[in-house]
Parts: sequence; structure tokens; C-alpha cells
Amino acid sequence: FDTTKNQYAEEITTLQGKLDKVASEDRSREIESKEWEEAIKLSKEETQKLQEEVERLELALKNSKADCEALQGEMEELTQAFDDTAIREKQESDGQHEAFKELLATRSREVEELKEEMNNLADTNSSLTKMLKDTEEHVKKEHAEIVKQKQEV
Repeated sequence: FDTTKNQYAEEITTLQGKLDKVASEDRSREIESKEWEEAIKLSKEETQKLQEEVERLELALKNSKADCEALQGEMEELTQAFDDTAIREKQESDGQHEAFKELLATRSREVEELKEEMNNLADTNSSLTKMLKDTEEHVKKEHAEIVKQKQEV
């Protein structure tokens, strides 16, 4: 009877050890699962912030394009006004050659200033477009990392 009892006691001890090991592994997995959930939560928050940044950049880009288009329209109007003035002045210019030169210089300066503004807007537009692309790539990379991490779990 004692031999059987000792044999069962050893078996119970072995089973108790295995049960403790399984319980420990279960706790470890639970802790790891919570860590992953927190990482996913943080990643979602960062993704949301990046999406908001993308939206702000898209709005800035849209506004920049609208400004650029408005300046192009103004430049076209100015060019037309310049051409109209030049034609009118040429027709009336026998004694007014000096006045025409001054007007031409003024218009040329205005055109150059508008060109400079347009170039600045084009540079801003390019910078915003690059920032938008960089942000989109970053969001894609973050998303890929999250998917990879989920697959590893």
C-alpha cells in the first residue's frame, strides 16, 4: 500500500509541477498579450495622429494650390493689362516714348514680383507634397509593422 501511495505521490508531484508550469506560461502569455494590446493601442493613437497630420498637410497643399492658381490668374490679368497698355501706348506714343519706358519698367517689375511669388508658392507646394508623401510612407511602414507584429503573435 505504501509503495502505491508513494508512486501516486510522485505522480501527483509531477502533475502538480506540470500544472504550475502551465499556469506560469499562461500568466506569461496573458502579460505578453496585454503588452501587445498596449502596443497596438499606442500604434493606433500614433496612426490617428499621423492621419490627422496628413489631413492638415492635404488642406495646406490644397490652399497652396488655390493660392498658386489665384496668382496665375492675377499674372494673366496683369499680362493682358500690360499688353493692352503697350498697344494703346504704342498707338499714342509719338511724343510719349519716355512715359512708355516708365510704364514698361513698372509692369516688368510687377511681373517679376509676381513670378517670384509664384516660384515661392511652387517651392512651398513642393515641400508640402514631399511632407505629405513622407508622412504617407511613414503611416504605411507603421501599419506594416503592426501587421507583422500581429502575425508574429
